[in-house]
Amino acid sequence: MPTGLTPDTTAPHHRRGPLVVVLVLVAVLVCYFTVPVSSGDAPVRLGVNLAITVLSAAFIVALVVRELAAELRGGGGRLRAPHLVILLELTLLVFALTYYTLAVRSDGQMSGIVTKLDALYYAATTMTTVGYGDIHPTGQLARAVTTLHLGVNVVFVAVVARLVNNRIGVARSDPPRD
Repeated sequence: MPTGLTPDTTAPHHRRGPLVVVLVLVAVLVCYFTVPVSSGDAPVRLGVNLAITVLSAAFIVALVVRELAAELRGGGGRLRAPHLVILLELTLLVFALTYYTLAVRSDGQMSGIVTKLDALYYAATTMTTVGYGDIHPTGQLARAVTTLHLGVNVVFVAVVARLVNNRIGVARSDPPRD
């Protein structure tokens, strides 16, 4: 029988949680592959895309840092693991779309990106800091975007590690529930 202290795992919203997360992850991935990006010389479009990338990165970093601040104040954060996974995917796809846009709209910025899957692959290797070298930035703008991506990754990983550490510490200090 659920009490006020324990979550009601029989509630419909709790059982649907993992399914909803998977559906959101798939939907975002489908959107990534279906968003039209045309080639050609369109500096305004490229500028808009870069602005969206910077704003998205700033929003994601602010959200994750806000979560850490709430955790450190002792209030506990609102974001849970599924939210962080979705934020991680959004970060990956925002940068992947930017790399693809740079590749198709700006000659000489990216080497090796021909398809959106190539861009996703490059974003994932950058995010995981694997860097195979087959795809790499060649232009200054692409290098700036890659540097921003690496910075966002460092903040994201550091904050998530701190959140996990804090929550494990809180869980260990909580008295056992009967």
